[in-house]
Amino acid sequence: MKNKILELIKLSATNEDAYKSLVTIFNLYEQLQYATNIKQLAEDIFTWLNKEFNIDNMIFSLFDINKNTKEEILIKGQEFFLDDDLSHFFIITTHTSLNATVSFCATSKVHHKILEERYSIIEAAFFQISPMVQSAILKKNFIDSSSLDSVTNVYNRNYLIDNLTKHLRISNNKQNEIYFLMIGIDHFKAVIDEFDYDVADKVLIELAKVIHSNINEFDMVGRLNGDEFLVSILNATSEY
Repeated sequence: MKNKILELIKLSATNEDAYKSLVTIFNLYEQLQYATNIKQLAEDIFTWLNKEFNIDNMIFSLFDINKNTKEEILIKGQEFFLDDDLSHFFIITTHTSLNATVSFCATSKVHHKILEERYSIIEAAFFQISPMVQSAILKKNFIDSSSLDSVTNVYNRNYLIDNLTKHLRISNNKQNEIYFLMIGIDHFKAVIDEFDYDVADKVLIELAKVIHSNINEFDMVGRLNGDEFLVSILNATSEY
């Protein structure tokens, strides 16, 4: 893809269309510098693809090679698959276990043909922004590793305690009420003894999913230790 950007730079000296394409690529590059997290970065990439190439369907996901798991950061438009005839994708590596996949799909065969004709511009753009995407992935991975429990992906004990003060301040400023719930599993040790730690971890993961599905975006859940979870619920009403 390096050759694509070099070729575009060379053509821009005498070709106005190539010059305009180069301008749009560097406009994207400049915009991504203001992204504060990887989701915003993905949103900016989609906005650029939508504006410049009329792309309505895009998926930005992270794939962990070691864990064989995929996290979808952003989904736009209709569902599609990577092996669809109208789809394209880019893989951005970080030289760690985490890679990003940016995939998008044309809306018709005519649209797909147009994308094919201008595909070198998209390739040049992704070559140019790859270091910024890599940096955002590594930053997210660092933040996740320092704030999330490695098993359940809820907040870990230290992060939860550090941020409860902020949560209490929000509730006081907005005159909301805040509730705390302690949730645990009876006889959890028996699960470990009867089966093994892998099965016990799966039980904890499912419990964390159930908790998350029943709280709001401003509520917090953290794993204190073992099978104990603390949930803080911010409520704008006086009724619970």
